[in-house]
Amino acid sequence: MKSLNRKDFITAGVIERLHGTKGELRLQLSQNIRLKEWVFFEIQEKPVPFFIQSVSENKDSPIIKIEDIDTPNHAARFVGLNILFPSKQVKGRSKISNLDFIGYKLIDETLGEIGKVEDVEELPQQLLIKTTHNNRELLIPAVDEFINEINDKKKIIYLNLPEGLIAL
Repeated sequence: MKSLNRKDFITAGVIERLHGTKGELRLQLSQNIRLKEWVFFEIQEKPVPFFIQSVSENKDSPIIKIEDIDTPNHAARFVGLNILFPSKQVKGRSKISNLDFIGYKLIDETLGEIGKVEDVEELPQQLLIKTTHNNRELLIPAVDEFINEINDKKKIIYLNLPEGLIAL
């Protein structure tokens, strides 16, 4: 049996608060995901699956009922946890998904080392990698077209940036 690895998931939102009297949870989603049978919560930095009994149709902040969670007291322990989603199932998203990449070196095919990932900013349209290059802040769109490879062992992101992007 294959174990679940945190790096195979993206952070898709957070459990915002309790809802109702039967242990329902209101989620705040930051990704466009479809909740079906299972949801993964991040507990002690690991993805833990829970079976969804029901889900409301509200797109950005759905209300879910988890199987065997029947009281507000039982559900309260989940408030504030991250909601995880298997990255393979997210269409149109970049290989960069969250703050796991802070500190990784950025190396471009042409320019060589650009800097280190200082932050990953999430905008509605895309993610941006924030770094400092030649004493100025640089924001690089985290799109698959610009990312050749991510080497987690060496903590390096290999890029192929279009000419002129760094000069902007």
